[in-house]
Amino acid sequence: MLNLNIGIFILTICIYCNAALANDNAPNQTKQLSHQEILTYLLQADMAVQRNMFDVALENYLIVAKSTSDPKVAQLATELAIQIQSPEKALSAAEIWANAQPEDLQAQLIAATLFSNSTQDKASVFLNRAFAIQNSDIDQHLLIIINQLSPEGQQKFIDLVYKIAEQRSSDPYAQLAAAQFAAVTMDINKANKKVALALKLKPDLTSAIELNAKIIRYKTDADKPALQYLEQQVKKFPKNSELRLFYITALLDNDQIKQALPHLNILVKDKTYGGEAYLYLGEIYINDNKLPQAEKSINKALTFTNSADKAKFYLAQIAEHKKDNVQAIRWYEDVSENSEFHTQSFLRAAYLYAMVGNYDDAIDLLQNASPNSFDDQKQILLTEIDILVESKNVDKALDSTNKVLAILPDDIDFLYARSVIYSLQDKPSDAEHDLRAILAIDPNNSNALNALGFTLANQPHRVNEALPLLQKALTLNPGNPAYMDSLGWLLFKLGRNQEAISMLDKAYSLSGDNEIAAHLGEVLWSSGKQDAAKAIWAKALLSAQDPGVIHDTMGRLNIPASTLQSNNKNKAKAAP
Repeated sequence: MLNLNIGIFILTICIYCNAALANDNAPNQTKQLSHQEILTYLLQADMAVQRNMFDVALENYLIVAKSTSDPKVAQLATELAIQIQSPEKALSAAEIWANAQPEDLQAQLIAATLFSNSTQDKASVFLNRAFAIQNSDIDQHLLIIINQLSPEGQQKFIDLVYKIAEQRSSDPYAQLAAAQFAAVTMDINKANKKVALALKLKPDLTSAIELNAKIIRYKTDADKPALQYLEQQVKKFPKNSELRLFYITALLDNDQIKQALPHLNILVKDKTYGGEAYLYLGEIYINDNKLPQAEKSINKALTFTNSADKAKFYLAQIAEHKKDNVQAIRWYEDVSENSEFHTQSFLRAAYLYAMVGNYDDAIDLLQNASPNSFDDQKQILLTEIDILVESKNVDKALDSTNKVLAILPDDIDFLYARSVIYSLQDKPSDAEHDLRAILAIDPNNSNALNALGFTLANQPHRVNEALPLLQKALTLNPGNPAYMDSLGWLLFKLGRNQEAISMLDKAYSLSGDNEIAAHLGEVLWSSGKQDAAKAIWAKALLSAQDPGVIHDTMGRLNIPASTLQSNNKNKAKAAP
């Protein structure tokens, strides 16, 4: 008897070699597949996904979905079809999925959305099912959907929701959804009528009360009438904790902390929203610089599942403020993977590791993070590259950046990161190439303008090219000390020393950055103001920043470090 694992292994190898032929050998779509055939097509699909052959994978998933009506397979096919923009196959798969799971809200909403562009009758069936599920947040799901559609698609979907609201005249959630869409399209009269109907059908419907408050705020152009309305509704429905939380948020947004406190003290006793109330109290104490009380309140939020991760994030920040970075890292690392604070926490923990030179743990932490979105993944990669650069592992940083740019060649952030790495490797031509690529995409990218201007300022035969770039960067972002530093350095290269000193002195007073101090000191030294230069460098060396840039500048100018020792001693004695 053939060992099952070996059999699957052999079958997998055959599929790997012949996956491209899967479509040609596919059976009739209506054929009832055997168990072995189902397994074969699923394996073909999985292998095709691993090889990025998504069209082949989709075809195989669809064959199984049409034969078995398996909702999980149909869902995979739907999501894959949407991903590779295959609308007809997305419709086919979504219909199977929605019909196989009529109680699945996601299935019904996706099917309704897809069919709203083509077959309104089918779309109505799926959307009616969605409302029949009676999900209290359905209006919020629909608002998320509408934001993903094209203008034409949005209008078709809105018309569909209006149609369903007419059909389901006794359904408060359908009326609320219609009101939300009317508000989004600024049809305030229709929004007002629909929300009034929703509240007539269900007077304590929180989302409808919230929307009505927003409409009142819009119509009166004042906060007070909306807050008065919310206050009346909270008194009318004192057990509606969700509504009370919304009222608290509105009060705090209007800096009415005194009025919010009694409601927070009521809400902390609620099993669902008590954690959020404790967090709000913690934020109030933080703003009042009462950290012990803030820490006490936030610790109480840890016992509530829906607020625990945010509480850990806040406690980590308090620990940082207390200079207890070890405890801060523990809190940050304890934030769960599915939390909205997960990526931010891991980035902060990695920074704390890197700050003390523990680069290996910082990189390891980032590589084990679980980003919840493309933007999160991107931020993690950029931070990892920054830490590799900071740890002097520039070649590995360049390799990581190149891998990303091979997939996303026009990504501005990674192009900029690579330009920085090229500058560190003393490859100005390569850095310039990436910076000009950025400016071709975004001519007003002030970071690229500044970096390119600074790169050219350090090439004697190209200093005149740098001036308009740096002037434009500073015009786009006035008061940026880094840009002032670049322009001040260029003015020095142009022989305009007094203007350079004025610009660099202003930049240093704004930031206290050691690199700016190094530049300012060098210009002062070259202008015959040696004592002023030494004073600047001595002050910079007392800061917590890396002193390397100061030492490098002094070494290049053949200035012994001993000339600053007396300055450092005197400064150290005077320091508190």
